[in-house]
Amino acid sequence: MNKRKGNHRLKKLASWSLVGLVLGLWGGWNWSKRYQTLGCKQEPVPLVELNDWEGRQEIRFVAIGDAGTGESAQLQVAQAMAQTCQAKGCDFVLLLGDNHYPRGVTSVNDPQFQNQFEIPYKDLDLPFLVVLGNHDIKGSPEAQKYYSLISNKWKMPDFNYHFKAGPVEFYGLNSNCSLAAWSRLYDWLGQAGEPWQVVFQHHNFYSSGAHGNASWPLRAFFEARFGNQVDLVISGHEHQLEHLKNPNSQTDYLISGGGGQTYGGSVPAKPKENSLFLSTQPGFMWVQAQKDLLEVEFFDLYGAPLYRYQRRK
Repeated sequence: MNKRKGNHRLKKLASWSLVGLVLGLWGGWNWSKRYQTLGCKQEPVPLVELNDWEGRQEIRFVAIGDAGTGESAQLQVAQAMAQTCQAKGCDFVLLLGDNHYPRGVTSVNDPQFQNQFEIPYKDLDLPFLVVLGNHDIKGSPEAQKYYSLISNKWKMPDFNYHFKAGPVEFYGLNSNCSLAAWSRLYDWLGQAGEPWQVVFQHHNFYSSGAHGNASWPLRAFFEARFGNQVDLVISGHEHQLEHLKNPNSQTDYLISGGGGQTYGGSVPAKPKENSLFLSTQPGFMWVQAQKDLLEVEFFDLYGAPLYRYQRRK
């Protein structure tokens, strides 16, 4: 066996033995049950290919999470996204989980696909790159994956997947079963070659919102293992727009969970110390990526700009 590959496998074994022990002790997980019910099982090959954007000098995309209500806020955000994409340009949409409230879908023929996805986004002629949220796994995760074979817009090649778009490598993760997702991420990052590395998933690591930060073991392991490799983590889960930064990590944490579901009367009291921007309005995030520059902009449900951030290589 090649010495370099052997060392890589030993490091991987040690890493996942450690994280399995820590997370197992911390949460008392029933891994067998989680693997079967939470969308952890991978396909032998991806259901759909995502290679339309390779070799591009620049890409532009929008990101929304917690959108699947079919109600007025989702429709307003969808309209604002369509207008922004027409004005500024968009290549695709990242759909960050909780795609169908309150309990996911039951099959590929579930009418919620029409009411909470196809109809709200009828004016956005773009592919949607989809990951699962915690509400989605209350129904059939498999149905959300296999809807990729029916819809012209909905793209979920697998529960965890990787694709290249211009100067960015994207990693869509099912954060309902982080061990399976991170094992894939470890392998993919080991072969990464583009300037920017972007993870998108449902659950956040840091937040000023109702859910707060992820547990310390999850945050600590992710940042120890991936913090010097991943540039952006884009998530939803919190029904807000937020930019957070851990000063000890190169990773920017961006929450775009204002796609449709709202807090109602319960909103965060104040931003946390490591929060650079926070809005509890419904809205979305737009990103432009070039080889040496990332530009991030948050918009409200009327399409008005709220916050802008640039990061250079």
